[in-house]
Amino acid sequence: MTGLWLSPTSSFGVGNVMEFQINFGLPGVVIGFLVLGWLIGRLDLNAAMAENGGELGKAIVFFVPCVALIQPNGSIVELNGVGQPQHWLPHTVGNGRGAAGSLVGQG
Repeated sequence: MTGLWLSPTSSFGVGNVMEFQINFGLPGVVIGFLVLGWLIGRLDLNAAMAENGGELGKAIVFFVPCVALIQPNGSIVELNGVGQPQHWLPHTVGNGRGAAGSLVGQG
């Protein structure tokens, strides 16, 4: 697809743009980046609000997946695994009943 001749022993991620394009076409690129941007924005906002409130443990719960979603040369499969710590990390940080609330705000 790129026209580049690469060594058969090399390995690299195709990046989010090409991944969305190959899998879903042009609508997938547009919708994919709208969803990805919205998700990163919500996680960042929740992390900032938690940090402002002095709840650093809660801020980390939102910040770590946000940083992982930003990676430019990974693949969609790697992005899928980013949300998995959201299930167990809140129970290890804070009061034990789920310090992070929900993914998009306090649940």
